Amino acid sequence: MNFYLARQPIFDRNQIVIGYEIIYRSSLNSPEKVDSEYDEATSRLLLNSYLDIGMDTLIGGHIAFINFDRELVLKDSPLLLNKSTTIIQIPSDIVPDSIFLDKISEFKNDGYLISLAGYLDNYPHINLLELVDIIQVDLTKNTASSLKRIVKRFQMTTQILLAKNIESHDSYETLKRMGFELFQGYYFCKPTLTKGKILQHSNLNNVEILKLSNESEPNIKEISKRIEEDINLTIKLLRLVNSSHYFMNKIQSVQHALAMVGVQSFKNWLNIALMDSLLGEQTPEIIKLSMVRMKMMEEIGHIGKSKLNTDSLKLIGLLSVLDALLDKNMMDAVGPLPIERELKITLFGKDTIYTPIYRLVLGYEKGDFNIAYRYAEKAGIHLDALPQIYAKSIQWADDLYNHIYPSGEPTVLI
Repeated sequence: MNFYLARQPIFDRNQIVIGYEIIYRSSLNSPEKVDSEYDEATSRLLLNSYLDIGMDTLIGGHIAFINFDRELVLKDSPLLLNKSTTIIQIPSDIVPDSIFLDKISEFKNDGYLISLAGYLDNYPHINLLELVDIIQVDLTKNTASSLKRIVKRFQMTTQILLAKNIESHDSYETLKRMGFELFQGYYFCKPTLTKGKILQHSNLNNVEILKLSNESEPNIKEISKRIEEDINLTIKLLRLVNSSHYFMNKIQSVQHALAMVGVQSFKNWLNIALMDSLLGEQTPEIIKLSMVRMKMMEEIGHIGKSKLNTDSLKLIGLLSVLDALLDKNMMDAVGPLPIERELKITLFGKDTIYTPIYRLVLGYEKGDFNIAYRYAEKAGIHLDALPQIYAKSIQWADDLYNHIYPSGEPTVLI
């Protein structure tokens, strides 16, 4: 039996990633059969996560929120995972009896944190609620008035409120003001579209370099000159190149990097460094996300039946967050770039030859395995390849990110 899993980041109030929810399914061949496979999928995940993919690869030193249903709790399945990196996530539709409650109490006494998923304002099981450390509130299932009641109910307790399925920055800011402490959703990779926001000069310069680097015949001399005018960009670029190649002597200049790795390889690292340099107040997780997408699209391109240009696929993945970085809609963000028209149209959300792979990647990363199943067929991808491609892409992106930020967090280099 195969299993398919994805991770979704969970942020604190400073938009720092504190952990990932692990979303999984045992099969994509019958996407309508989800609940009946839940127990089997979880057992398989627990057994193989360290062996086949590696939980460390998935969570990168963070905490994993993992669902456990009643049967898995009674089987002591959570004990298979490290309590320092695992939060036991309990679905809210479980009706807890004394046996179940005793098990949860044992886990808590052993040092595990407990999270209740899908909490509603009228949740009736107080005896289980008293054992919970983190309460997950799904925005799609609660009204504005019920959210207020939930916050009021827990504001004098030590329990932490986690808001799920946040789709806009406005919602995130509202929830933060209300008192929520943790946040999950794809709001972080969407533009705020704040009226009157103006790019700083350094960002304007980086957008110009991005244009120059993606021309059909890039002017290397002009690109090198522009890069070397920005010491932060230069240092990040050289870190990336040095981390990705072995040289007897470390590369010390942009021109040296070009001579040693070639134009195409150099351009790949330049594009990543440029995207990172556009990062403003957004969470750095957005850069990781673009890297994961970039690598997934490249890997799928290598094995797909369509035989599409992998450089084009990589560029789509990389630029898929440019709207959020520039705080513009995608058409305004990507429109001025001198890239292939088909690539632009793909990013605008229209159907192109690249669309099946692009939507497959977007669906898989969100744990929307029905979408992944549909577009995997259209892209001519064998389903069994996806978990390893995803894990490989996460590992690649996390390693590369750590080379950009050796200390683990973004810092100003000068």
